[in-house]
Amino acid sequence: MPVPAGLSGAPLFRANTATLLGVIYGDTESYTITDTEQIDGETGRWSPESRKVITFGVAHRWETIMKARGPATRGLTVEEYVRLAPG
Repeated sequence: MPVPAGLSGAPLFRANTATLLGVIYGDTESYTITDTEQIDGETGRWSPESRKVITFGVAHRWETIMKARGPATRGLTVEEYVRLAPG
């Protein structure tokens, strides 16, 4: 889905619910051509191609994050680590 810049780390919820789907970790850009390159036959003026850039958010699914493990979680999955955390 199209997103503004600066959303990395933001939670991604199902619309109108508190159901967590994932976490946004970045974005990727694409574009569509709105006008093609042209040379005016009368004036000889060149008009460059015009593009509309669209930024899409990319996210990790919550289930994938919870199964991740590494040195930061002392070898435990994120789910195990969070469950064992004090407080």
